[in-house]
Amino acid sequence: MAGPNALLKVLRPKSVAVIGGKEAAEVIRQCEKLNFKGDIWPVSLRLESMEGRPCFARIEDLPSPPDVAFIAIPAIPTIEAVGVLSSIGAGGAVCYASGFKEIGNDLQDDLIDAAADMPIIGPNCYGALNYLDGAALWPDQHGGIRVDSGIAIITQSGNIGLNLTMQSRAIDLAYLISLGNQAVVSIEHCIDALLDDPRVTAIGLHI
Repeated sequence: MAGPNALLKVLRPKSVAVIGGKEAAEVIRQCEKLNFKGDIWPVSLRLESMEGRPCFARIEDLPSPPDVAFIAIPAIPTIEAVGVLSSIGAGGAVCYASGFKEIGNDLQDDLIDAAADMPIIGPNCYGALNYLDGAALWPDQHGGIRVDSGIAIITQSGNIGLNLTMQSRAIDLAYLISLGNQAVVSIEHCIDALLDDPRVTAIGLHI
């Protein structure tokens, strides 16, 4: 994977592609809820629109390579999508699907090969929440709101991460990153990237 600046582009995107069905639609809803100002491009072979936005039939049809794609389709199609995204120069991807190393197969090696130098968060993860810029690469409800600065939390577990967004103490949460299997992007990569964002006041780890 390229240096921390590459991952920072994923965490602070100006364009987001969402690939899949109901989880992809939820990412759109959560981005809108946080008033994300960038472009959002749904990709679906079977849907004409998603959350009121016209769908692109193929990744190759997108107006330009997205800064990040949230991929919410099964494991083998996820590998294929990652390969296409890498080939067109996308910034990175969040891979929501399970069915990789956590069940003991070799598909994760294929995913890594498909990614080449492109950063991947996951697979088998919820993704990332950026409360500074409103980028919610996250297929579920959460408890955070927009902030100007705050702490970043990195965790393997989506469930732990989700619960942490619901905390009611006086701690502003700037980022929440759920890494899942850490096929490409690790905790160390996230720390390096977050250190380059001056709005992050502290970094917390759940390991």
